[in-house]
Amino acid sequence: MTMRFVLLIAIGIAVPACGGGDARGIVPTGSADEACRRACACDPTSDACSGECAYAAARWRQEARDWLVECACNPPDAFVCALERRPIDTAFLDACLSRRSECMNAWSDDYCGIVGLYPAEVVGDAMTCLSLACDQVEACLQSTFEG
Repeated sequence: MTMRFVLLIAIGIAVPACGGGDARGIVPTGSADEACRRACACDPTSDACSGECAYAAARWRQEARDWLVECACNPPDAFVCALERRPIDTAFLDACLSRRSECMNAWSDDYCGIVGLYPAEVVGDAMTCLSLACDQVEACLQSTFEG
């Protein structure tokens, strides 16, 4: 996976269809804007330069914003940037993939893997989505991650 592809997935999953903040009042300000500006300055071809970056990054935990900048400004030799997984990320990934399998792959596995970008509280909210009926899980995950 290239850095650009990883950033595209992260921003694509994390951005809702319309801007202007969400029901929780999260808007692209402060360190989210700064992270996107810094990443774009290092790599003007990256998805960090899109108008959607700050909106998506506003929902991310600070370590994920730092990861965005580090990926753009100091890409590793293999061109794959990895955000260190927390135990809650691994627990969610395992539970999500298992539930997805039970539900006959009713939603994209991107929702299972993108969880590391978000604060633990959001991951906890997403975990509750997995207990819903199969036809309700995707909408719940989308609402949880995208606002």
